[in-house]
Amino acid sequence: MIMRIQLSIFLVLLSYVGLSQNNQLKEHDSIDFCSTIKDFAQGNNYHRYKYLKDYFNQLDSLDNLRIKTEAIDWFGVYRNVIVEKRGETDSVVYIVCHYDKIDGNILAVLNMLINGNLDIITSNIYLSKGVYDNGTGVAMSIHLLSYVLNKDMHYTYRFLFTGLEEYGLRGARTHVSKVRKKDWAKSYYAINIDMIGKAGLNGITVTENVSDYNLVDIAQVICNKSDYPLNKTKLPEGALSDFYIFKGQHFFKDFGISILGNLVGGLIPQRSYFTRYKKGIPVINLTDDTKLSFPIIASMFSPVSFGEIHSFRDKITVVDNKNLNEYFYFLINFIEYIDRNKTIHN
Repeated sequence: MIMRIQLSIFLVLLSYVGLSQNNQLKEHDSIDFCSTIKDFAQGNNYHRYKYLKDYFNQLDSLDNLRIKTEAIDWFGVYRNVIVEKRGETDSVVYIVCHYDKIDGNILAVLNMLINGNLDIITSNIYLSKGVYDNGTGVAMSIHLLSYVLNKDMHYTYRFLFTGLEEYGLRGARTHVSKVRKKDWAKSYYAINIDMIGKAGLNGITVTENVSDYNLVDIAQVICNKSDYPLNKTKLPEGALSDFYIFKGQHFFKDFGISILGNLVGGLIPQRSYFTRYKKGIPVINLTDDTKLSFPIIASMFSPVSFGEIHSFRDKITVVDNKNLNEYFYFLINFIEYIDRNKTIHN
């Protein structure tokens, strides 16, 4: 086994993380993540998009923020929401989450064949509140933005709220494809947040088989000092989230994802097909649930979904506010360590 962290770096990490963690706990009381999630998770996917757009438009007068939306489809109503907090350098750290929800039933499967073009109608009858998947990621990103807003940060932090993730990672694919190569070269690393803070689970969960090992190592040291367990799991083959697009992008990969997720819908021209090759950047993926259970699979052939996610079971009682606060303080220390030391490497 390769020695990933030398003793000297390990000690530096410990001393810094301990100081930072104590400072964060003094500066912040417990955050009511569930209240943020409840406000966000009311209604269909268009409501979720409008909630984010209207929420951030209130901050548009701040000088150090750049707020915009970008179209995902040529004729679709859903857009990505992007909030960028400028730092000392234009090197970009991505904080990524998706805002859309879905019911995992036969209707959703049929809708995926046409790239989710009926979602504006079908999402009105979804039984899922989309609290865990992915109201938790949205709430976490909102509060992380609030934290870095008044901090002097070295990197520029780009908060990307993607739409249509449930229909083949469409929002992330379009965003990365539209970034110019010279701008993409300034992208440093990405954090993808998708389903965290589940009740009954303890600690921070990283899918290490899809995450950069340097970032996982930093996560481990921070968790050790903070007394948070770090659960290292593996994402099953074929289970994808937005992190996958930040690991590299080109036409054949993009087209392949579209065929995999949308089958015949992949033959419909998409904005993301007009992409230039983008080299992957280091990614860390935070996801509590990594299993494809039988109920989730069986729901795809049923008119009513009944799996642990993408169903009526995804409601506010699924999440644990205490664990979400642990994720918050973990991410504060994770971000600040890299921002101060300006490296993710051993």
